[in-house]
Amino acid sequence: MRADETSPVESSWLAFHVFYHGDQDVLLWRCVKPLIQELRTGGRISEYFFVRYWNGGPHVRLRVKAELDSSATSETIRRAVKAFLADTPGGAAITAEQYERIAKRRRSAGGSPIEDEEVEPLRPPDTFEERRYVYEAIRYGSWQAARVATEHHFRFSSDLAMFILGQTLDDMDAKLTIALSLSAATARGLQSDTETTVKTFRKASALLERAFPDMNSGHTDTFAARGFPNPAELRPQVALIVRQAYGGDASPAGGAGMERVLEAWHENLRQTLKAIVDSAPRDADLTRCRLVAIDYMHMLNNRLGIPVDQECFAYKLVADALENQASEMP
Repeated sequence: MRADETSPVESSWLAFHVFYHGDQDVLLWRCVKPLIQELRTGGRISEYFFVRYWNGGPHVRLRVKAELDSSATSETIRRAVKAFLADTPGGAAITAEQYERIAKRRRSAGGSPIEDEEVEPLRPPDTFEERRYVYEAIRYGSWQAARVATEHHFRFSSDLAMFILGQTLDDMDAKLTIALSLSAATARGLQSDTETTVKTFRKASALLERAFPDMNSGHTDTFAARGFPNPAELRPQVALIVRQAYGGDASPAGGAGMERVLEAWHENLRQTLKAIVDSAPRDADLTRCRLVAIDYMHMLNNRLGIPVDQECFAYKLVADALENQASEMP
């Protein structure tokens, strides 16, 4: 993640890196979720979001926007995280050699907007640090309305991820099915013609391959080598998911609850993109403004803990389904 050092930093934003080498779903569900509920109930924060990251060792980055006494809010966070780490240590930690291999792969992805950060030393597991929060203006838009819309979306995305995690703990297959449905809903949210949307999803998959070089042996070979099914075998299921995400009359792939999740995601994307495009400076690239939806989708997958190869495969399946759907139309 690139940090634009020229971006303004508001003192009310607090940022913590929680280095946890165990199951980060457990950290999020048992520590971050109740902590955020406590801070919200007291009116002490207005926004928050989290992401998972590797730099410095596996960790969760938590950001909160304090509305009252930021020092007191910081102390509350510190106490909660410290207590969780003492009670629920992450277990076996990655070694320095393992971390160096990860860092080497990331360094070889130079030029990617997803991976453009100096490699940090490996931090001890079950520790945390307070950091400086910097909004990624280059990635999400440098004007104030874009920042407000993006940070508000991140709060929604984090809430949605927490909800989904609560429904899918220890069930990666269910999590992946939901991620595929959300990818299809994102395609709808782009509000582009089918050809443009297909190209966008294929480009997103290629970008992730560049950012994560262990994927670079090529889509078909990589997916086959990793035991992925042939996309043709999944075509009926994916076609159903895409029709559902586009508001079709097909039987919901995940029931009424899934319909509500998809509609909430689509509506939030629509409102966020509208706020960004409507407020964009005259010289802004409006196409790029809309394509930030792909960045948003990537970050939702990150929050859900979706492996990158699974994310790439989901984008490929959605692109294939949209292409097939277009070719079957009279």
